[in-house]
Parts: sequence; C-alpha cells; structure tokens
Amino acid sequence: MGWLKRKADPLQTRERDLNTQIAELEARIRRLSAQLPARPSSPVGTAASPRTAPPAAPGGGPVRPREVPSRPAVTPPMPRPAPKPAAVVPEPAAHPELYNELGVRKFDLAGAWRRLTAWWQPQPPSNPLLVKYLAYGGLREPVALRFEKRVARNRFLVLVGAFLVVLWILLTLVRNNQ
Repeated sequence: MGWLKRKADPLQTRERDLNTQIAELEARIRRLSAQLPARPSSPVGTAASPRTAPPAAPGGGPVRPREVPSRPAVTPPMPRPAPKPAAVVPEPAAHPELYNELGVRKFDLAGAWRRLTAWWQPQPPSNPLLVKYLAYGGLREPVALRFEKRVARNRFLVLVGAFLVVLWILLTLVRNNQ
C-alpha cells in the first residue's frame, strides 16, 4: 500500500502533461515551418488560374454561374518580436578575481554546476499562465475536504479497531496458557 507515499497532486500531473504536449506541438510547428517553402502570394482570379466554361443545365437551358465568395485580402504576417539582447559579458578589468595573472579566465565550479543542472532540467513553458489555466480547466471538480477527512477518520478507526481485536486475542491467549 502507499501509506508512506505522498499522493500526486492532480494539478501538477496535468500541468506536467500539458507542458510535454505544448513542447511537442512547438517542436512540430518549428519542424513544419522549416519544411514550408517560401512561395509568392498570387492574387485570386489571375491568369495563372484560368476558369473553364460552366456546364449546360440538364433541361438544356443556360446555367447561372455560381457566385464565388470573395476572399479577404491577404494580410501580411505579424512581425516577430525583437530578439532579446545577449547577456553582457563582464570585462576583465571589471572583475579581476575571475581571471588569473595571465589573463585566462579561472574555472568557476559553481557556475559549471549551475550550467550542468540547467542542462538536465526541462525548459520552462513559454506561457506558464496558459498551462495553469489549461490544467485547472481540464479537471473535474475537486473533492470536498470534509469527504476526504471522513475517509481518513474511518480508515483510522478501522485500524484502531483491528489493533484492539488483535491485542484482545493475544491477551486471552496469554491468560489461557497461564
């Protein structure tokens, strides 16, 4: 049984699942956008796409041409946000304790450890609030706390009763053997 185990929080489990799904979708989007060739946009109804004459009606009369719904004008794609500026690298004169007498940077054990641990940790989601909203929206209503307390109380009472029954059996066996 899992008495000493802590139960997994369903919200954190759902958040973790959604994070992996978002990461998979973002990777798929990147992969598909890299495969998509850049093609020039052509206006609708140009000479590049000639139309054929409409067929005759079954009764032999002229056929009314169907009205083709006009497509909205193609809007230019939204501009991408500007890239973040690169981290500022300190000058050797600004932090002389990081460099030895030959001007070579000293080994930074704490920094190397942080880089190593960051490499093993998953990247945080690009929009953590979205993940939380999705996690809260995708679950059933939480169970009432008094119901959980009642279940825990009943479990405790059953265990205490079983302990008392075993203790009573042991005492009667000891008393009969004397």
